[in-house]
Amino acid sequence: MQRQSANELTHLFGTTIELTNQTLGSRAFRPEKVFNAAVFDAVMVGVTKRLSRGAINDISGFAKQYDELLNNETFQDAVLTGTSDEKRVRTRMDLAERYFADIA
Repeated sequence: MQRQSANELTHLFGTTIELTNQTLGSRAFRPEKVFNAAVFDAVMVGVTKRLSRGAINDISGFAKQYDELLNNETFQDAVLTGTSDEKRVRTRMDLAERYFADIA
């Protein structure tokens, strides 16, 4: 695994936050009207990994994948109960990476 510099990580974090805010607005990271830290960590990791390969230009595709991820029953289970359980953490991270991986 290649390490990234602090500047690269800062840039990716900012780009991820900006993309989610511009695309999803106040519904970002809120599967049930309130902020959900488990959704936040999974989406941030998944989107940041995708952005590390280049910009996301398909904004509607991004929003669609976000909605589909939040509607995935396995993801819901991993973000709504027992969120610190190692298996649930890995499950939600893997799903988020998979859902955002192929967005153009």
